[in-house]
Amino acid sequence: MAVTGCSSISKQPAAHSIDDGSIIVSLHDYPLTKHENSAFKQVKAQMITGKPTALVFRVISDLPLTPTWFSHLRSIETLEIYSPRSFLTRATLDSPWPFTDRDIISCVTTQFEPERIIIKLKDCHAEHPQQDSTLRVTASDSRWIITGKGDKTRIEYEAWTDPGGNVPAFIYNALLTETTLETLSKLKQLLKTKSLADYSY
Repeated sequence: MAVTGCSSISKQPAAHSIDDGSIIVSLHDYPLTKHENSAFKQVKAQMITGKPTALVFRVISDLPLTPTWFSHLRSIETLEIYSPRSFLTRATLDSPWPFTDRDIISCVTTQFEPERIIIKLKDCHAEHPQQDSTLRVTASDSRWIITGKGDKTRIEYEAWTDPGGNVPAFIYNALLTETTLETLSKLKQLLKTKSLADYSY
């Protein structure tokens, strides 16, 4: 998600890091201003796959498929298409009990470069009215960076969200590495089952 320095994982010290041998996930401070960091951490993750860059892009961009591999994502829908590379989405998240489910309205843009594709998701909460009992997230920033490396593809994911409401930062931060690792693990397994022949574009 679909789903924030564009190049590689930051060199600054991580609050917490997981390396399972193929997926690296780390937490970092997210600056709100020059002198203040958010209480909620930014997650950064990366992995390498033997699948081609074009296929990785198609799988990550396959919105109907996304809830099957992105943790706590109940649904995602396209609300408006601005151009072939820019559109508005609404993602609905199943928050862990006892917290209220949330939705995120994102302006999604895709940038194609010679060796990489960058999918950016920026908060656009004012672009769509609240319609149900979910709690609207009003601060989020994430991106996918898909880079061709010879016969392999590097996938990087960076995301920061202020969940709003009364979620304690220490609980949110504690779950962030675990859910991100779960998300990329499912994506890795899904990529093994997919080929470019599955897509007509």
